[in-house]
Amino acid sequence: MIISQREAMSRGTEEFRIVDIALRRKDIVCGDDGYYVYWPEDRNVGAIAAWELRAIADHLDRMNMAWDWIINNDPKINGEEKT
Repeated sequence: MIISQREAMSRGTEEFRIVDIALRRKDIVCGDDGYYVYWPEDRNVGAIAAWELRAIADHLDRMNMAWDWIINNDPKINGEEKT
């Protein structure tokens, strides 16, 4: 699917808005395992479209990138430590 530059800019702005709302509502939290997750409080916010969830998921991936690198490269965690 090819989209126009205007649509891409608009979509980027909308994705930013969606993530900003989730952050302001404190719906993105750090879990016990150190990874950030989308955990909305129990309230009726209406329907959430797939593209909105994808924007949040992409943001979570960016937030978790550094922690993921640590987990994947620590021999004590990934089972590669020599005993």
